[in-house]
Amino acid sequence: MLADISNVVQIVGLPLALIAILLAYREGRHSRDLQAALTFSESFRASWEMSWRKTLQELEERTAKGEELPPELSQEVQNMLNWFDWVGWLIHSDVLARPNHVLGSIAPVLRRVLEATQPIIAAGEEANGPQWWHGVRILENSLNNMRPNGGRRYSFLATSGPVMRVSSGKVAAMMPSDATIPPATRR
Repeated sequence: MLADISNVVQIVGLPLALIAILLAYREGRHSRDLQAALTFSESFRASWEMSWRKTLQELEERTAKGEELPPELSQEVQNMLNWFDWVGWLIHSDVLARPNHVLGSIAPVLRRVLEATQPIIAAGEEANGPQWWHGVRILENSLNNMRPNGGRRYSFLATSGPVMRVSSGKVAAMMPSDATIPPATRR
């Protein structure tokens, strides 16, 4: 009788132990992504507020006019691309397990910077080989594969009573003032 109870405990205990290991792994991944999100957020916010916003605006203006970049602006663009390269390598090495969750809130700005710096990235790759901005390209691919709205299926701004529509990722505050949000319907 005692042997039967022991066998039952072993049979039930092994799957429970495996489930506990799986849950601990997932919790570790969630914890790591949360720490990465906080680090990225603080690092990006500080750099964006200090100089990157002005650098991006000046870069876009000079590119539109076809002007060459002064050395100090060029250096600041290189600093931005080095930060992007670092993030891309973190994604590549799986230190950043789920970039959708971590980078979702800053993805529109990251895409804007990547679009404005494409000629600089291409020139660096042409001069130094395709691995020169490999991390930047990884980040770019990750952003291109990211689902709208940071991977969430629905947006609270797109609700109308009990019916929700799939979000396009556009927040009302980001839309032009003359744009209207269509009524919410289930797609």
